[in-house]
Amino acid sequence: MNKYFIVIVIMFITLPAFGQERDPFTPYSPETTAVKVKKNKNDQNHPLIDSALDEYRIIGLAIAPNNAVIVIKSPDKHEYFATIGDRLGSEGGVISNLTTDSITVNTGNDVVTIPVSNKFEMLDDEKKDVNKK
Repeated sequence: MNKYFIVIVIMFITLPAFGQERDPFTPYSPETTAVKVKKNKNDQNHPLIDSALDEYRIIGLAIAPNNAVIVIKSPDKHEYFATIGDRLGSEGGVISNLTTDSITVNTGNDVVTIPVSNKFEMLDDEKKDVNKK
């Protein structure tokens, strides 16, 4: 009789919980009301294509024989990585070339060169010395 009593009590305790479960196939709708935020026209753009080309700073380049990475500081003071072929600027520019001094962005109508700020170049001899330490 003790077994049956325990089973019945467990059934009565858990039975109401079954009716309150959320159906996993229905869309979630929170009970709180959402606050609408005004969006600027550029909120959907990536920060590297959100502003004019002259507002970006090139703060670093890493050039290897088969690849290169550009470190770009956007007007919102965040840093992003890019490479040749990536888009840059609201003018629809594409990074087309880079040297140790600058990058070249082709906008279709114009070719813009953006210099590297605070240039620091490590030569092959210096690399060997650093690796020995």
